[in-house]
This record gives sequence, C-alpha cells and structure tokens, in this order.
Amino acid sequence: KNLLDDLPSSLSSCSSLRSLIISFNRFSSLPDVIYDCPSLETLLASDNQISFLNVDGFLKMRSLMTLDVSNNDISQVPPQLGLVQWLKHLELGGNSFRNPRPAVLAKGTASLLEYLRDRIPT
Repeated sequence: KNLLDDLPSSLSSCSSLRSLIISFNRFSSLPDVIYDCPSLETLLASDNQISFLNVDGFLKMRSLMTLDVSNNDISQVPPQLGLVQWLKHLELGGNSFRNPRPAVLAKGTASLLEYLRDRIPT
C-alpha cells in the first residue's frame, strides 16, 4: 500500500505514457491530470477510495483500452460511461453500486457498455 492521493500536474507532459498503475493508494477521485495523458492505454486504479467516475474525462482519453476501478467506493455508475466504446476491459467489481448487477458485470465489457448506453436518458 502507498499513501498517494494526488499526482503532479507535470504528469501531463509525459505525452507517450501508455500505462499508469495507481492501485492501493488513497485516491478519492481520479486526478484531473490523468485525463490529459493522450497516449494512456491502461489505467489501473483499483483498491482506492474513488467515489465517482468522470465520464467527460474518459471521453477525452481515446487511447484508453483498459480501466480498472474495482474495489473502490463508487456508489453509482453513470450510464454515459457506455459512450466510452473504445474500452476493451472495464473492471468495476467490488464497489457499492446496485446497478449494474454482478450478472451484468460478468458478461464482459462489451455487454456492460451496451447495458449502460441503453440507460442513457433521451
């Protein structure tokens, strides 16, 4: 375990950063600087205290293919997360939300993203 709860703003100058592992820390949210890393393909942020997901931030991350925010304090999964269709691996298990249910999570990322898109208010 580490004690990190923020990242330096200079991280955004790492324009070729492809993988970031910040699991097992004390983040209550994902630092905004992460959304300014255009080449980031893998973000592992499990086992923190993250309570919400910034969909607008993820929509800027066109290279992001793997997102692991399992075992955090996420109480609600915004349906708009389904718009991040380039995600290949999304891990949400071990959070406090009721929907989507574990059976939906077990079907895999593509099914989960479709489930979320179907729930976007029109």
